[in-house]
Amino acid sequence: MVRLVIFLSFLWLISLSSDIHRVFEYHGAEHRVVFNFESGKPLTVANAQSFTTWHPRCGTSFLLVVMLVSIVVYALIPVNSFMLRFLVRILALPFIMGISYEIIRFAAKHRAACWPLSPPPGCGCSGSRPSRHPTIRPRSLSARSRERWTLNGRPAENW
Repeated sequence: MVRLVIFLSFLWLISLSSDIHRVFEYHGAEHRVVFNFESGKPLTVANAQSFTTWHPRCGTSFLLVVMLVSIVVYALIPVNSFMLRFLVRILALPFIMGISYEIIRFAAKHRAACWPLSPPPGCGCSGSRPSRHPTIRPRSLSARSRERWTLNGRPAENW
């Protein structure tokens, strides 16, 4: 639980920086463009603007889910020795990552049914979301980058 508080505090603290705020805008623009690409609509700034800035398969969401799953898993495995605890944590990590991945995948496929009363993990970490509503520059840059990377749905050869 301490790690979760530290992680959320870290996100909140760095979000106070104007430079990091700008990074969060680019992150939000990236999410909009990914949603735009997955929808099959043409990659334009106007189309990307119609999508939300949070993405269910976001890396920040994954980190948050990993922390929550690790709290549960480590609580179920009682160990007192430091060395044994260290070994258990290393050995349980692939299991925790796998569970977390499946949770994120399930949440992406079943957004409406998964968390009807609360937002998905990473969708607004106490006001310090790692993806913000972007200004026009991050939106257009993200859309142009994605458009250049793909030609007719395939990766461009010169990238």
